[in-house]
Amino acid sequence: MNLLMVTAGVPRPVGGANTRNFYVLKALSNTHEVSLLVLANPTEFNESGVLSPLHEFADSVQLISYKMPSRSKRLIQLLDTFRGR
Repeated sequence: MNLLMVTAGVPRPVGGANTRNFYVLKALSNTHEVSLLVLANPTEFNESGVLSPLHEFADSVQLISYKMPSRSKRLIQLLDTFRGR
């Protein structure tokens, strides 16, 4: 089966949600053909050796430069909680 995996941030073996995404990609690649679409800050792409492990598990890796909104994600979630969203 062909799968498209979309991540916010570069999957890597260490680092929170990115760690989970890395191991999900690794597991899916054992039985499926996986294409990876990464939305991340351009500085993440420039880090040495970050993308090479991904090519081992994904048939194709596409990078899209994306800057997170200026406010913190957690702050937005907290405010939405108070607003009843």
